[in-house]
Amino acid sequence: MNSTTQSDNGVYMEEPENGGAHRDALAASPNILSLPVVLTVCIGSVRITVGQLLALRQDSILKLASKIDDPVEILIGERVVARGELVEPAEGATGIGVRVTALVEKPADAK
Repeated sequence: MNSTTQSDNGVYMEEPENGGAHRDALAASPNILSLPVVLTVCIGSVRITVGQLLALRQDSILKLASKIDDPVEILIGERVVARGELVEPAEGATGIGVRVTALVEKPADAK
Protein backbone atom coordinates (compact mmCIF):
# COMPACT_ATOMS: atom_id res chain seq x y z
CA MET A 1 0.00 0.00 0.00
CA ASN A 2 1.27 3.48 -0.82
CA SER A 3 0.97 6.56 1.33
CA THR A 4 0.55 10.05 -0.11
CA THR A 5 2.05 13.08 1.60
CA GLN A 6 2.27 16.73 0.67
CA SER A 7 5.51 18.56 1.40
CA ASP A 8 5.79 22.15 2.57
CA ASN A 9 6.24 23.32 -1.03
CA GLY A 10 3.05 21.61 -2.22
CA VAL A 11 4.68 18.58 -3.86
CA TYR A 12 2.58 15.43 -3.54
CA MET A 13 4.64 12.28 -2.99
CA GLU A 14 3.35 8.72 -3.11
CA GLU A 15 5.75 6.45 -1.29
CA PRO A 16 5.57 2.67 -0.84
CA GLU A 17 5.29 1.71 2.83
CA ASN A 18 8.52 -0.27 2.59
CA GLY A 19 10.31 2.59 0.80
CA GLY A 20 12.86 4.87 2.35
CA ALA A 21 15.90 2.60 2.50
CA HIS A 22 18.00 5.46 1.13
CA ARG A 23 16.58 7.75 3.80
CA ASP A 24 17.60 5.27 6.51
CA ALA A 25 21.16 5.28 5.20
CA LEU A 26 21.27 9.09 5.38
CA ALA A 27 19.57 9.41 8.76
CA ALA A 28 22.94 9.93 10.43
CA SER A 29 23.39 13.14 8.39
CA PRO A 30 20.17 15.14 8.85
CA ASN A 31 21.70 18.31 7.37
CA ILE A 32 22.15 16.67 3.99
CA LEU A 33 18.48 15.68 3.91
CA SER A 34 17.40 19.33 3.97
CA LEU A 35 19.46 20.34 0.91
CA PRO A 36 17.18 21.32 -1.98
CA VAL A 37 17.68 19.71 -5.38
CA VAL A 38 15.92 20.41 -8.67
CA LEU A 39 14.58 17.38 -10.50
CA THR A 40 13.92 17.71 -14.22
CA VAL A 41 11.56 15.35 -16.02
CA CYS A 42 12.51 14.86 -19.66
CA ILE A 43 9.63 13.69 -21.83
CA GLY A 44 11.52 13.76 -25.12
CA SER A 45 13.61 15.74 -27.51
CA VAL A 46 13.60 16.94 -31.08
CA ARG A 47 16.40 18.01 -33.40
CA ILE A 48 15.63 21.07 -35.51
CA THR A 49 17.64 23.48 -37.61
CA VAL A 50 18.36 27.06 -36.61
CA GLY A 51 15.97 28.13 -39.36
CA GLN A 52 13.19 26.02 -37.85
CA LEU A 53 14.00 27.42 -34.42
CA LEU A 54 13.72 30.99 -35.70
CA ALA A 55 10.42 30.14 -37.41
CA LEU A 56 8.78 29.01 -34.14
CA ARG A 57 5.73 31.01 -33.17
CA GLN A 58 3.09 30.83 -30.48
CA ASP A 59 1.02 27.66 -31.03
CA SER A 60 3.82 25.96 -32.99
CA ILE A 61 3.91 22.23 -32.24
CA LEU A 62 7.22 20.42 -31.86
CA LYS A 63 6.88 16.73 -32.70
CA LEU A 64 8.94 14.74 -30.21
CA ALA A 65 10.56 11.41 -31.04
CA SER A 66 8.82 9.80 -28.04
CA LYS A 67 5.24 8.65 -27.66
CA ILE A 68 2.85 9.91 -24.98
CA ASP A 69 3.11 6.69 -22.95
CA ASP A 70 6.89 6.21 -23.28
CA PRO A 71 8.94 6.23 -20.07
CA VAL A 72 10.32 9.60 -18.98
CA GLU A 73 13.76 10.33 -17.56
CA ILE A 74 14.18 12.03 -14.18
CA LEU A 75 17.38 14.05 -13.96
CA ILE A 76 19.41 16.00 -11.45
CA GLY A 77 21.49 18.32 -13.57
CA GLU A 78 22.48 16.26 -16.58
CA ARG A 79 22.53 12.91 -14.74
CA VAL A 80 19.61 10.51 -15.12
CA VAL A 81 18.73 9.29 -11.62
CA ALA A 82 15.45 7.50 -12.33
CA ARG A 83 12.87 6.63 -14.93
CA GLY A 84 9.14 6.96 -14.60
CA GLU A 85 5.75 7.31 -16.22
CA LEU A 86 3.45 10.30 -16.43
CA VAL A 87 0.32 10.02 -14.27
CA GLU A 88 -2.55 12.15 -13.10
CA PRO A 89 -1.80 13.27 -9.53
CA ALA A 90 -3.84 12.46 -6.45
CA GLU A 91 -7.35 13.84 -6.25
CA GLY A 92 -7.39 17.53 -5.48
CA ALA A 93 -3.95 18.17 -6.99
CA THR A 94 -3.43 19.97 -10.28
CA GLY A 95 -1.05 19.34 -13.16
CA ILE A 96 0.58 16.01 -13.92
CA GLY A 97 2.76 13.71 -11.88
CA VAL A 98 5.53 11.20 -12.46
CA ARG A 99 5.48 7.71 -10.96
CA VAL A 100 9.05 6.49 -10.43
CA THR A 101 9.34 3.07 -12.04
CA ALA A 102 13.10 2.49 -11.79
CA LEU A 103 16.08 4.02 -10.04
CA VAL A 104 19.27 4.31 -12.07
CA GLU A 105 22.27 2.83 -10.32
CA LYS A 106 25.38 4.99 -10.09
CA PRO A 107 27.91 3.87 -12.72
CA ALA A 108 31.04 2.26 -11.27
CA ASP A 109 33.27 4.95 -12.81
CA ALA A 110 31.16 7.87 -11.52
CA LYS A 111 32.64 9.96 -8.72
